[in-house]
Amino acid sequence: MNEDAGWLKGYDNSCKILSFLVLLILSALSHFWLIFIATCIGFIVWHAIALLVRLFFSMFSRTRSLLGRQHFAMPVPEALAPSIADPAESGNSR
Repeated sequence: MNEDAGWLKGYDNSCKILSFLVLLILSALSHFWLIFIATCIGFIVWHAIALLVRLFFSMFSRTRSLLGRQHFAMPVPEALAPSIADPAESGNSR
């Protein structure tokens, strides 16, 4: 039995420590990527909600402006006034 246990004399824990460090680093990297992906998904969802809210308010403001406000007609330049006048007045009646 003493002859079989001779290989244990030079045995230390360096392999266990090194394997633990490798696993620790790989675990940290995998968690980093999971957190990074989750952060990206969070930003996408946040911006999608902000876009939908912005669209909703823009639709609401357009509807309100069409129903509630009176839009004033823009003044017509004098050069175009005869062309959009009443056809009966301009003599172009059919």
